[in-house]
Amino acid sequence: MSVRAARRRARHARGDRSPRLTPQVFFVRNIGFCQPAAARRISFQESPAFERVHEQSCRRFGYERVDVPAGEVAVRAAMIADTISRLA
Repeated sequence: MSVRAARRRARHARGDRSPRLTPQVFFVRNIGFCQPAAARRISFQESPAFERVHEQSCRRFGYERVDVPAGEVAVRAAMIADTISRLA
């Protein structure tokens, strides 16, 4: 049993069912293009540098990256849902 699972079981045994922050973050890779939008302030050409900054920040702050590779939206969403259920 992982340390995380043991801690979760101990919390539940005490009756503590409040959510906990986890050290994992989903790192959703770009899919090779982006649609223009009013809220988007960077171009697709700038996005690799933006991605690198986020990746470095996650690492620096101690987060474990869960890589979500480029692919179909449904496949990516299913992967995220599956990961969340395994981490819960």
